[in-house]
Amino acid sequence: MREFCLGIVLASCGLGWAGCGSVENTGRDAGADSGHDAGADSGHDAGTDSAMVPDDSGAPAVSYDIAYISKLTFTPDIRAVHQFVVVVNRGSAALPLSTVAVKDVGDDNPGVDWAFTSLVGSAVMLKPGRAAGRVSPAAKDELDTVVTEPLDDQLLDFEMRFPSPPPVGLVLLGQVVITISGVDATLVFTVQVTDTGDLVLENPKRIGAQL
Repeated sequence: MREFCLGIVLASCGLGWAGCGSVENTGRDAGADSGHDAGADSGHDAGTDSAMVPDDSGAPAVSYDIAYISKLTFTPDIRAVHQFVVVVNRGSAALPLSTVAVKDVGDDNPGVDWAFTSLVGSAVMLKPGRAAGRVSPAAKDELDTVVTEPLDDQLLDFEMRFPSPPPVGLVLLGQVVITISGVDATLVFTVQVTDTGDLVLENPKRIGAQL
């Protein structure tokens, strides 16, 4: 695994966004200037479908959004990417990030080994109206279109990986269920593999917790 900055390196202090991303490769030097296609397919789902889970005990309901990059283009020598997912607390009480987990992962191609995991956890109690997630500069450029809340936590991180080299020309549709405090959110990805170029991050989305 080598450190790979996907754009301009930003300071990772205070409430700012995180600096660098990481990708895994098989030897090619991807370079710090391997940018992304910020223009194409940049449509998104705003947080209008955020859901709340009522609590009969009278405790505040759990309500959160997840913003993420939904379309990623790999090359065979770039096998893993992280720092592209943000959690936003839309409830009225603090959200315990210690309860974040990847509940289910699936895709439409049983012949390809594709994985999505929780890479780094966080013990932060995320305040209402605040966001959490470690985000690369390239992902930040895209996610800024759907996330305006201040970023309070820069530890929480997820990783998408091909454990084995993916075939060139692959187009994979993946689905990931993330749960926080027992409330699920379903993320849908389009992942493709080309023979040349650099990692491309496109089509940011923001979806709400699923009842």
